[in-house]
Amino acid sequence: MKKLMIITLGTGRGVENGVANSIAATNPDKVIFLITQASQAMPEKVKEAFCTLCRKEDMPTYHAQKVQDAEDPEDAYQTTLEAFQLAKQWGYTPENISLDFTSGTKAMSVGASLAGFFSACKSMVYVGGKKRDVTGRVEKGREKVRVITPNEILADYNQRLAKQMFNIYQFDAGLNILRRIQQRIVRNDLSELEIVFQAYERWDKFDHRQALKLFDSHALSRDVRQMVGKNKGFVAQMVNAIGRKTPPDIVPEILVDLLANAARRAEEGKFDDAVARLYRLTELLVQYRLQEGINISSKGLKTSEIDVTLLPEHLQPTYDALRRDGKIKIGLKDAFI
Repeated sequence: MKKLMIITLGTGRGVENGVANSIAATNPDKVIFLITQASQAMPEKVKEAFCTLCRKEDMPTYHAQKVQDAEDPEDAYQTTLEAFQLAKQWGYTPENISLDFTSGTKAMSVGASLAGFFSACKSMVYVGGKKRDVTGRVEKGREKVRVITPNEILADYNQRLAKQMFNIYQFDAGLNILRRIQQRIVRNDLSELEIVFQAYERWDKFDHRQALKLFDSHALSRDVRQMVGKNKGFVAQMVNAIGRKTPPDIVPEILVDLLANAARRAEEGKFDDAVARLYRLTELLVQYRLQEGINISSKGLKTSEIDVTLLPEHLQPTYDALRRDGKIKIGLKDAFI
């Protein structure tokens, strides 16, 4: 598998030795150095140090990307993102990229680290050591390469991001976030959250039976079950009510659920979807009133096939005149009897 390193590169005595050790430990196919105006000559010094350290005639191919302001974290951040984009053009994915943020200014290290984190790079590298000279630099030959896999930090960040998606009803987007991070790290709280997202996503698409199955999952902890308890109870009430009726009979819980769904779509700014749901709600509401005999003497009326004998006598001629092909079908306006 191809590997690439992105390395911040500053100046100073002995910097090249630590960087050479980092390259040797990571063994990339290619390197992108993030240099400054002051460190333009450093890549060749790193090359010499690497060849001496590894007893090789050459080091991996490198490319230099310039950070214009070494004291500006945002500049370093943007330049590092550009390096990731360049790596992508060369066929590397974040899973194949390591970032060494040891050298350079503190601003460069911060900016590069943030870019590496948000780009979900495979690992981040820091070269340190306990044996240091009078200037505070690690003594040559005493360098220790530390490899950090930021999966836990990335998981926490993505978990917060997924919860933000949940709060704006973007259940599909939240599921995608959770599934991507779980390709890198396995955590019970993430898998639980995925089940909860699936339950609400199914509910939001009116698949109440599947939503209830997910709410009942044995993989959910007691705390999570308590957290979703009220919502699960309402879904269970809907499923039970629907189960007691013979299609196409309508239950009042569906009317409430459809109204809440329309409100969510409006809150998202999806007004066409909201209006469509409200129109359907109005249709179902009038069908429910006819079904239950509200304001009329008989129950069981259906807009798809009106039995005029169930209507009050003074209305029967009006609705009988709407008969077509032996049946009386009425639209939304005519259904308000």
